[in-house]
Amino acid sequence: MKINIRSIRFFIEHKAFYLGMLLLLVLSTGIFVGFRTSSVSTWESVQKDRENSCLEDAGFLYSRPISDVEMGRYEKEFSLVMQESAHKDFEIGKATLRVRPVYDELNKYSVVEGKQLRQSGDILVDRFYFTENDLSFGDTIFIDSEVFTIVGIVSFPDYVAMLKNESDLMANGNAFGLSVVSDEDYAKLSASGEKILYSVKFESDDEDAFREALSEDGAVLRWTDADNSPRISRFDGEIKAIMVMSRIAPMFILLVSCLTMAVIMGRMLKREYTHIGTLSAMGYRKRELLYHYLLLPAVVSVIGSGLGLLVGYFSAEPMLMISKVEYSIPAVHLDFTWQNLMTALLVPLLLMLSSASLSILYALRLNTVMLLKSNTGKQKRGLLTRLIPHRFGSFRFRFRAKELLSNLPRGFLMIAGICVSATFLFAGILIYTSIETFKNESFNKVYTYEYQYTFSDVSMENPSDGEPFMAQSFDVKAKDNLGVTIIGIEDNSKYVKLNDLDGKKISTDQAIVSNSVADRLKIKVGDRITLTSRSDAKEYNLTVGAIADSDLGESIYMKRADLNKMLGLPENACVGVYSNTKLDFPEGEIASDTTRKEALEGMNATVGFMSNFLFILSGVAMVIGVVVIYIVTMLLISENSKNISMLKVMGYHNREISSLLTRSNIVPVLFGFVLSIPLATRIMNVFFEELTGKMYAIFYLELKWPEIAGALVFILTVYFLTLIPTRRKILSIRLSDSLKGRE
Repeated sequence: MKINIRSIRFFIEHKAFYLGMLLLLVLSTGIFVGFRTSSVSTWESVQKDRENSCLEDAGFLYSRPISDVEMGRYEKEFSLVMQESAHKDFEIGKATLRVRPVYDELNKYSVVEGKQLRQSGDILVDRFYFTENDLSFGDTIFIDSEVFTIVGIVSFPDYVAMLKNESDLMANGNAFGLSVVSDEDYAKLSASGEKILYSVKFESDDEDAFREALSEDGAVLRWTDADNSPRISRFDGEIKAIMVMSRIAPMFILLVSCLTMAVIMGRMLKREYTHIGTLSAMGYRKRELLYHYLLLPAVVSVIGSGLGLLVGYFSAEPMLMISKVEYSIPAVHLDFTWQNLMTALLVPLLLMLSSASLSILYALRLNTVMLLKSNTGKQKRGLLTRLIPHRFGSFRFRFRAKELLSNLPRGFLMIAGICVSATFLFAGILIYTSIETFKNESFNKVYTYEYQYTFSDVSMENPSDGEPFMAQSFDVKAKDNLGVTIIGIEDNSKYVKLNDLDGKKISTDQAIVSNSVADRLKIKVGDRITLTSRSDAKEYNLTVGAIADSDLGESIYMKRADLNKMLGLPENACVGVYSNTKLDFPEGEIASDTTRKEALEGMNATVGFMSNFLFILSGVAMVIGVVVIYIVTMLLISENSKNISMLKVMGYHNREISSLLTRSNIVPVLFGFVLSIPLATRIMNVFFEELTGKMYAIFYLELKWPEIAGALVFILTVYFLTLIPTRRKILSIRLSDSLKGRE
């Protein structure tokens, strides 16, 4: 239709509004496509790698070597695949490098970048070790007097979380690395630091029978199901939480865009009543007029979504860093599925057309005569406006109150925009502060040691140095895939401080459950739980005597002598020692060692990344805030052009007029900010519930007054800075405008 040419002029006249909506659409669509594609592609790539690399169902440490003949018998009798998974640890500088041979059946390696192992002397290392030690392809490293050349970066399905010990929290390439060499090169390395584990993958449901057979032939010192291994399962919870956020975050921005479209169309169409009446009198039907006025929103939506697709396409690769910062993931193939692309194009289009249609249909319900007279374009005093007393307060107060109450949709738009903007800001603050608090308190509440040494086998005598402890892993009956560790400590332990939630010291003459375990198992003091030992499959009953103020770990504490008695071991039996000084042990006696410094360094790396993530979310918040504040303020000035002109005639200066008009929006700004506090807390609770679904950890999501005050200063700064360019619009309004259009 020829009248559609008016859409170009209409866009030029109100380009600021439509460009603002265009920016919001680009932002929402770009975040959805990039965030969603990167998270889903990462999850699918890891799942595919687990299948191709034959991820184990469980791994265990046995009391004696298992011969090839025995493994063959187990495989045939219990329908499983069994593999000896050996590795050797070597100290290279300040880091421990764990070297594996090539596994043929389970937990096979995959090359993330670089080349496969082709000749003697080739080595593949994990990405964390490669990056933190500033290595490059072709560099050489010395291991046990042997020279190896780095030819690529490797990943393993059972080491997605690159943890030296299962009790570690985060990967730390400065302290630990994982590598693979050929079988021939592996045999050349000293066997003094070798550790033999066994991996199994079940082809039928014979796990219980297999574990019983192992108990008859020897002793299972440690059994870890894949679902309970932090090196495997921790990634699953986090990536699912990220996928949830990839749906929620763009939707908030999109809803603000739609509300903006509805408000703008509603206000602008009131100026178009005479044109609509004229077109209707010329014979244009309502359907044609509806199509005419929907054309511009449709074009804006398609262009905004199209540009958003490009932004999402180029941002998907950088967004992979959200997972790469913590996990050693295989090479990821970004899959831009047609479902996501169609969702990114059609959902904004449908929502924008729906919101615009409501405003257009509201105008088209009026008859032609009333549209031509434009009487409906006059603003009638609403009920709320009439409630303002004529002589109450100053003129400035009454004027601002009238502007606030006479146009509620505009106020709602400001509230929604500021609420979404502040929600993004608070989300970043909550992520950062919760992890920072978790880092600071999780290490200091219970443990005070600097070094933890775990023996290769159970020791029946007290060590000469350090404080001994006992530990045994169990499965919780009636709780699928949940495991706990009972730690036997000394009475009045020097290195393990157990206090209840009120800060009072707890006696070790009872079973003490950490708060993280109690929260996940939903148990309280006095409850009785049944545990199955992972070593011999025996069942034990425990009554919860107290709950310790510990937000991290799967630990239940009791006196070492009591735990040994329960397990049928000598009173002095132990599996490790705590110490504040570095201890020396005979070669091969120590299976693993952990230091507080290494754990803190890993957490610091994560906190550092989260601070960058906070800046990103703050940037998103600023963009949303600027766009919404600018649009609402320009609407306010545009609707009050005659009032502004009249105020100029009355002698008001431009600065006074600007202050009178623009600062009337401070109330919805503050209201939207207040609403964002519970909204952000609720959304982040959902995020952390998904994140910690397979973790024994409690993150406290609490906004403190300094953080709220800082966020308020940020929002108000954005608000007042955005008002600066709107003053030029006030300056452009002439004194003669007050005389135009008057009857």
